[in-house]
Amino acid sequence: MSKTERIILPQSILFDLYKNVLIDENATHEAPAKKTLEALFIQSEAALGEDAASEELLSGILAACKLNSNNSVVIKASREHPITVQSTQENYTTKKIILFGLRPTEVGLPVEFPHFQVQKIDSIQFICSPDLKELLQDKTLKVKLWNSLKQIFV
Repeated sequence: MSKTERIILPQSILFDLYKNVLIDENATHEAPAKKTLEALFIQSEAALGEDAASEELLSGILAACKLNSNNSVVIKASREHPITVQSTQENYTTKKIILFGLRPTEVGLPVEFPHFQVQKIDSIQFICSPDLKELLQDKTLKVKLWNSLKQIFV
């Protein structure tokens, strides 16, 4: 086993070695820029389902609203990782949030409102919907969701 040797360098050498530091203590520290989105989708962990049909329905909803990965985000909320509107606002700026399989109070909103009703809170439009599995089983629910989405996207 080799011994570790301790070498003490003079400050002048250390200064020359580290004259281009990574952190400038005199610089102002700004928070990273928030990503601006057209819409944010928050879904319960169970809302997506385990089948390709649920994934296909969500993709169809995004496409119908002219949304993609550049202008929208889908976030999964679970018991272990709950999502609140306030926590999403730390990273994203948006004027439209759609909830799948979550009640408004579950994401930190101060009020409850029925499915498919467009609700404006703090300049953000919200739509609450049943989960995707339920939408797949009932065509009238899909039509109601589409009518709500048209109000905020068209």
